[in-house]
Amino acid sequence: MVFVGSWLSGFFIIVTDAWMQHPVAYTRLADGSYQVSSFSGLLLNPWALLQYAHNMSGAVITGTFVMSAMGAFYLLNRRFEEYGRIFLRVGVIGGFICSVLQIFPTGDLHGRYLAKHQPITTAAMEGLFQTEKGAPMVLMGQPDVERQRIDNPLVVNKVLSFLVYGTTEAQVQGLNAFPREDWPTNIPLLYFAYHIMAGLGTIFIAVMSLAVLLLWRNKLFETRWLLWIIMLCLQIRRDG
Repeated sequence: MVFVGSWLSGFFIIVTDAWMQHPVAYTRLADGSYQVSSFSGLLLNPWALLQYAHNMSGAVITGTFVMSAMGAFYLLNRRFEEYGRIFLRVGVIGGFICSVLQIFPTGDLHGRYLAKHQPITTAAMEGLFQTEKGAPMVLMGQPDVERQRIDNPLVVNKVLSFLVYGTTEAQVQGLNAFPREDWPTNIPLLYFAYHIMAGLGTIFIAVMSLAVLLLWRNKLFETRWLLWIIMLCLQIRRDG
C-alpha cells in the first residue's frame, strides 16, 4: 500500500507539472484565468504519461543502486553474503531494465515531445545557438551566450537531428530562430544540468550492462573491482 500510495501521489504531482508544461483540456475564462474542462483529459495528457514513466523509472534506478550497493558492501566485507548475492542479483537486473527504459522509449519520446512543443528549451539544453540542418549533438563544451557559441566543443555530427526527427538531414531550430526575450533566463545552468543528467545516465547503463553480463556468466560476485564501482555509483546517484 505504501508503494501504491507513493506512486499514485507521484502521478498526480507530475500531472500537475505536465499541465503547466503542456496545457490540455482547458478553457480560458473572461477574466483571463484557465479552467480545466475535462478531468480525464488532464490525467491522459501525453506529456504527463511520458514524464511519469521517465521520472518513475529514474526512481527505480535509485532504489536498485541502493540495493546493489548494499549487496556489494556485504560481499566486499564478507558479511551476510547470502543476502548480498540476493541484493546484487535483484538490484542489477532491475537497474539494467530501468536504465534502458530511462533512455528508450521514455527519454527518447519525451525528448521528441519537448522538441515539438518547447523548441526553445531544447535548443538551450543542447547549446544550439544557430539553426542547423543535420544538427550535431554536443557531448562536452561550455556555452558562451554573449557570442552565441559553444567553446571547446566535442560533438557528434548530425546526431541531434536524428534523435529529434529520426533523420540526419532534418533542420533543428536554434536559439537564433526565437526572440531573445523568450530565451531561458539561465542557459548555462540548463545546459550543464541536462548534460550532467545525460552523462550520469550513460554511466549507469554502462555499469548495469556490465554487471548483468557478469551475473549471467556467474562472475559478478567475485569481481571486486566492479563491486567497488557499484558502491561508488550509489554516491554519485545520491549527489546527482
